[in-house]
Amino acid sequence: MSQSRALRDPFSLIPLLRGPGTAESLTTVLVAFAANLLIAVAKSVAAVATGSASLVAEAAHSWADAGNEVFLLIATRRSRRPADRAHPLGHGREAYVWSLFAALGLFVAGGAVSVTHGIQELVHPEPADRINQNRRFLVGVEADPRVRTAVLKVLLDLPEVARVTYLRLEIVGPRTVFVTGDVDLTGDETESHVAVRLRALEEKFCVSPAVVGAVLSLSAPDEPSLRV
Repeated sequence: MSQSRALRDPFSLIPLLRGPGTAESLTTVLVAFAANLLIAVAKSVAAVATGSASLVAEAAHSWADAGNEVFLLIATRRSRRPADRAHPLGHGREAYVWSLFAALGLFVAGGAVSVTHGIQELVHPEPADRINQNRRFLVGVEADPRVRTAVLKVLLDLPEVARVTYLRLEIVGPRTVFVTGDVDLTGDETESHVAVRLRALEEKFCVSPAVVGAVLSLSAPDEPSLRV
């Protein structure tokens, strides 16, 4: 639409001002309501079948979403009522009132689910091995001892490695580790050659997709050797 046409006929802009009472908005809300309802039913069935507390919370969240869509449906329906003596400007602002109710409903439902879940945890506490596991991963946890032993064996089998005095594999992501170690190289070379050999060893480790990085240093003569 050109600017000159809008100036000649300002009422031509009215279609651009259509609010939540339009047919498109009603269709969108209906589709969202049906989708949330199906999702809520599916999550509820899965929660009953598995007994998972997480799925119970997810199901409650989806039911809250479906309930909010009911508020939006009411908003759409009431805002489309024609003007009357008490409301000469129409009922369009009803949409904002019921949208506010929908937002408050989501907040209250979420709070209620959280409080209920907290009370259940107090009455029937569950092992916190999974909250502890996540905490350990966040602050830094070493890889499984079996993985460490396998890496140590690989290092000791390399012809350029005489011994290993320190080795740490820290988990930095799902199935990925960062390798840190102290090694004693075979031979008696200059410092510059030793640095090149150490870098080559680090590159060998980084070939594996499970190793995101490696830092190897020289062992001190008095450090005890690690054994497989």
